[in-house]
Amino acid sequence: MSQHRTNNLYLHWNLESTARILAKRFEDSLIIVVKPKEMLLNTFSIYSNFVEFDQDGIPMLFTYTNSNGLTHLSKLYSKALELYQNRQACDLDKSSEKSDTRPVIGCSAELSVSFVGFSKGCVPLNQILFEVATKPLSPETSDFVSKIKSVYWLDAGHNGREDTWITSEFVLQKIASTMIELFVHITPYQIKDINRPWIGKEQRKFIQKLKAFKANVTETRHHFDEPGSLDLHFSILTEF
Repeated sequence: MSQHRTNNLYLHWNLESTARILAKRFEDSLIIVVKPKEMLLNTFSIYSNFVEFDQDGIPMLFTYTNSNGLTHLSKLYSKALELYQNRQACDLDKSSEKSDTRPVIGCSAELSVSFVGFSKGCVPLNQILFEVATKPLSPETSDFVSKIKSVYWLDAGHNGREDTWITSEFVLQKIASTMIELFVHITPYQIKDINRPWIGKEQRKFIQKLKAFKANVTETRHHFDEPGSLDLHFSILTEF
């Protein structure tokens, strides 16, 4: 962000700051922030480890071609948990030298998992849920999926003209049947943008269909009495 003449105004929303915000929001949790593989024009997040993107930064969502987003995230989670536990074990080894008792490592492999996608970060989130609903799961991915407790969409958006939100009835019915807690937070910046009317239309279908399928979904609208702005878009990170 610091390399862009406009984006450097929003440095306080960088990955490190976001990690700290999430740590306050989810106390006593292990926070894993997934960095985009690349940034198009130092602005647009490209999560090509999860889903294919074209040269304009538009994701080719909801396809089976090279769709390994769920597998990739499952491996990231396992590796992050392993690194955390190893580091904690080393710290405990040092502390045990000064004590007769050895404390128990507090991070269990049975921890539940919550996904949080913000803006273009909802792209890999949507692809992963598509795969959960449509692809046969391996033993490893099945175990990972069983840990998912909740999913948060924070003002979803991307460069394309469709598929900002999942609208497939088959996929949404599958997601609803899991009874995972679903939280949708939106601002006028995305939903009421007159230059991108499809975002609001898709989001309404997304909510309506999930509710029709009796999903455990909660929608929260932020600042709908104000004009949409990038500042309000980012502020949702501290308000959800």
